[in-house]
Amino acid sequence: MTENRILDLEFMREIYKLQYIKRYNTWQRINNESVAEHSFFVVLFTHKICKMLNLPDKFLLKAMEISMIHDLPEIVINDITHDAKCVMPEIVPILDKYETKYLSEHYSDIMNKDDFTSDDMELLNNIFKMADCLSAIQYSDNEVQLGNKRFELILKEASDRYLIHEEIVKNLMKLRRAINNEN
Repeated sequence: MTENRILDLEFMREIYKLQYIKRYNTWQRINNESVAEHSFFVVLFTHKICKMLNLPDKFLLKAMEISMIHDLPEIVINDITHDAKCVMPEIVPILDKYETKYLSEHYSDIMNKDDFTSDDMELLNNIFKMADCLSAIQYSDNEVQLGNKRFELILKEASDRYLIHEEIVKNLMKLRRAINNEN
């Protein structure tokens, strides 16, 4: 990727591949959703969550950047479904390692966490995970509403994961408020 050019056709062609990668590719679907579509919704939900939490712009920007690039490694590794990761948990650390490597090599500026504490990054990552779950809930609910009962399982699982991350975010926000009131 040529970092100093706005018009970089190689980069543009590479990220355009996200529109062809279908999510839930092993599930029978009524509507397809590409990784690019999913990423768009994750960024919108991230924005909404940050605004609801009244986070500073610095946090909003970092959370949206994390959300924007989170699935870019799938250009190479494809969309490995959540259920596949549950059946083969040994692949998760391998995928995480590759994703971190890919994002660090191609998006070092976004991956740079120097301006944030570890608690800040935990908050931002859980906000992103909430938004990622909301996108899965949105898509699964649409499938169920269209009559695809198989997606009820994904809808429940994504809803359960959302609630876990929501609780973590609430606790981290309480901690932030307590720290800010002490200073």
